[in-house]
Formats: sequence, C-alpha cells, structure tokens
Amino acid sequence: MRGDGIIRVIGVWGLAGMIFAGGCGDGKKRGNATAAKTEIAATQRELPLPSVPDSITDPEERAAYAAGHFWDALDVADHSQSLDTAFMGQAFANFIVLLPYTSEEAREKAVGAFAERCAEDLAAYDFAVYISRYYLDEPNSPMRNEELFIPFLRKFSTDPRLSEATRERSKFRLEQALKNRPGTKAADVRMITREGQTTTLLRELSDTTLVLFYDYDCEHCKETIGRLQDPAFALPYPVIAIEATEQREGWDATKGEMPANWKVCFATESLDGEAYYFPALPSAYLLTGDGKVIVKDGAL
Repeated sequence: MRGDGIIRVIGVWGLAGMIFAGGCGDGKKRGNATAAKTEIAATQRELPLPSVPDSITDPEERAAYAAGHFWDALDVADHSQSLDTAFMGQAFANFIVLLPYTSEEAREKAVGAFAERCAEDLAAYDFAVYISRYYLDEPNSPMRNEELFIPFLRKFSTDPRLSEATRERSKFRLEQALKNRPGTKAADVRMITREGQTTTLLRELSDTTLVLFYDYDCEHCKETIGRLQDPAFALPYPVIAIEATEQREGWDATKGEMPANWKVCFATESLDGEAYYFPALPSAYLLTGDGKVIVKDGAL
C-alpha cells in the first residue's frame, strides 16, 4: 500500500488547516490546503471532512471535534466506500493525522465513534480492523504508530460484535503495546557481552543510549548496522547491540564483525513476546541513563 498514492498531502495540509484555521493568520497555508484538496477531489472520491464550528477556537478542542465527527458522513452500507481499500485507506490516513492533536480522552472517544460507525455493517467493521492494523501496526507502514494504535486495540479487544479470534488477537497485541512505553522504565535484560562478562541492560546504561535488538542472520539488520557505522550518520549516542534470537552459536561466530566501539551482547533469556515485543528486527530503543524509554521501536 505504500506505493499506491493513498497517503497524500491532505493529511498534512488540509486537516491541519481545518484544525488551526480559527487561530492562525497564515492565509497562504490555508490557500495551499484548499488547492491541495481541490486537486485531490478531482482525482478520487473523498470522505467529506467535518466542518468545525467557528465558535470552537481552541486548537485541541477543534481537533477533538474534527476527530469525533470525522466518520459521520461515511455510508457504511455502501460497500463501494466502506469496503474499498483506496477510499477507506485515504480516509483513515486523514483521520489518524488528527489524533496526535487531541487529548487521550478525546482520542478514545474518536476511536469509539469510528468503531461504532463501522460496526453498523459487520463486514465493514472487519475491514476497518484490517485498515487500522495495516496503517498503524505493519512494520513497513510509513504511518506506523503504536501509541495511536493502543485505543483501537482497547476497543477491538472488548467489542463482542467482533469475532473471538479478532478480540483475542487484539488483546494480545494490546498487552505487548503496553510494555516499555515511552516514559516508563525499560524492562531489564540478562545478557553476556562479547568479552564474556555476565551483565544486564540497565546496569550498562550511564547516559542516553541507543539499544539495538538484532538478529545476526538478518539481512536488514546487517544493512542497518552498516548504515549506523557510516560517518555521515553521525550517531550521537553510544550503542548497545543485543542479539535477541537465542542463537548463541551464530552470535559467537559473528560477534567479532560488529563495530568495535559498540557494546555487543547476547540476551541469555527469551525476549520476544516476554519482556519485549519485536514485530520485526532490528528494533531500536532510545533509553535514558536511568533506563527510561525515550523512543520505543523507532525507525532507523
């Protein structure tokens, strides 16, 4: 879906202009937004954007209103809309652009309104679950965002209108999403260094550190490690690289190939699905010196 043109400029300019129109005097931006919306409308059907009352002037309140009413115009019974990948994908991409501007409470309500609208047709609801996962949880999605995905998972894991399999899958994914969230203390990891010393992750932290969980036999991991060594990358943090696949023999054979200035370690306990969750490897975390998570599973 990344290459099909579904995620387009309206998510950045059109919606942002709608949110802040009451408090921003930059007419040039609003003009750009109008032009972009006009161009898009000429090429593809769009879900009409909600009209935010002029009486709502606070940016956060405007975002909350827009998000809460975003799906009002969706004709769920019209499967050319509600089951169409391009139509729903574009609408969903526009919708989630709004969510970071809202409070947590407003976000939960907006996600609830999305679910309630789609649940008027169970086929449409199932498709909405798929779209949500595709955009917010697929490792290769440019809009992947676990924090935004959490309120969707809370809804999907408890809604009896969804299948038991969908609820259980959402419940499991929610449990994983709630681990090691930004602002919380990272789970410790028992490990051995390539020099043979037994230690733990939190014990090795002294300053802000990039922690890279990797698979010694993963080509994408090798590419990422090579990119991080490039002087042009100018990595500003020390690195702890942890082999996370429990393949000790392979790690022993390759640990000497890792950058000399990195602390290279092997996790001596099972991590994936336990203390951590890795939708794909490599998986990068940025931690403070006292172990607080700054970035969880960030893109490299």
